[in-house]
Amino acid sequence: RSASGVIIRADGYIVTSNHVVENVDASDLEISLPDGRTFDKVQLVGNDELTDLAVLRVDAKDLPSATWGDSDKLEVGDIVVAIGNPLDFNNSVSEGIVSAKHRVIRKAPLEDLIQTTAMINPGNSGGALANLDGEVVGINMAIATSTGLWPGLGFAIPSRIAKDVTDQLIQKGRVSRGYLGIEMDRLTNATARQLGYSGRAGIVVREVHPNSAADKAGLQRYDIIAKVNGAEIKDI
Repeated sequence: RSASGVIIRADGYIVTSNHVVENVDASDLEISLPDGRTFDKVQLVGNDELTDLAVLRVDAKDLPSATWGDSDKLEVGDIVVAIGNPLDFNNSVSEGIVSAKHRVIRKAPLEDLIQTTAMINPGNSGGALANLDGEVVGINMAIATSTGLWPGLGFAIPSRIAKDVTDQLIQKGRVSRGYLGIEMDRLTNATARQLGYSGRAGIVVREVHPNSAADKAGLQRYDIIAKVNGAEIKDI
């Protein structure tokens, strides 16, 4: 089966989707570049099932590598292009817009996806979603479909997540994550009134796990977390 990937470092590191390689022996992988070069000796550097990302490496130097863009700067309506090998049509590019952000489609345990109308089909997984400056703002992941083909709904992992995960996989072969230690509820108007809270942003702490970071920091049940690092919390 064919899939896609993005060269992220000139010394042979490539990011792709975990679901593309998770049940495949590394000896069965082959990397083909647009210039005709192929590599049949492929190393699986590391993978992260929670975000559906994996990093491969080939023995090469001075490869053309992509530049990460800032997915947090994307706005709904921005033009993006999906690049990859859909339906075995190698090195195809399709254009669309960002149609939504922060989507959850339950294809991976941790999701905060970009929704796009750029045409994504089987074979696009692991490929680049790029802005018009040629920067990679997402890694194409999935489509929502009842037929197996693109119905106008494609999804990509934001570069903010993809870069952090791939950097950790390259540096140490695994991903370390912080753990806050709370259960939370959506902040409704009724709950806000009951708690005497006049703001609109935030979540309500439903439970604090004993000895967690949240517990040690003094968070309590019915606290409202309105911002993290200055950014408003809009939903769970």
